[in-house]
Amino acid sequence: GGHGARLDKDGIDFLVGPFNINNLPSEPWEAAFPMRVEKLQVAVDSEGAGKFRGSPGIHKEVRFLMDDWTFANLAEKEKHVPPGLAGGGSGMKGSTILVRDGTERVLEGKGTYTGMKHGDLIKVTVGGGAGCGDPLERDVHAVWEDVAVNRCVSIEGARERYGVVITPATLEVDVEESKRLRASMRAPSGS
Repeated sequence: GGHGARLDKDGIDFLVGPFNINNLPSEPWEAAFPMRVEKLQVAVDSEGAGKFRGSPGIHKEVRFLMDDWTFANLAEKEKHVPPGLAGGGSGMKGSTILVRDGTERVLEGKGTYTGMKHGDLIKVTVGGGAGCGDPLERDVHAVWEDVAVNRCVSIEGARERYGVVITPATLEVDVEESKRLRASMRAPSGS
């Protein structure tokens, strides 16, 4: 799954184990095997929030175009995720879902094997890495960059987890409102 934050840096984005290689392009797989990648995108808001965030997970959907395949689920972080460090948040759990004849079924656990049929769709979401440090201490520009440039954090995620207010129409940070929101989020409950 996504890599956890380091003590002084964000997690490394878009590396997927077990060999920490970048996510491979779809075309070579589609040319070599009877399958089609129908979706490949960042799993938005999957990173563990923190002063330094974990790397986001990836969501991929693959359609199988022949019978008699065996799908080996090697995904991790589907039941448990590593906790954040020093006030950082945990990353989102991953999931693997089989869609057959319009019905979705969760495929549980690493090391499970499932027979596939022509037309089956596998939806895999690789979980995000854990964060390090208080998310309210994350640099406001870094949060803006994750929303507007990297597109791995939603406007709602920026507000709810980092205390950064971004105007949807312009994607500009409302600095004064962000200061107020962060102050209220830091205040003890019942104040």
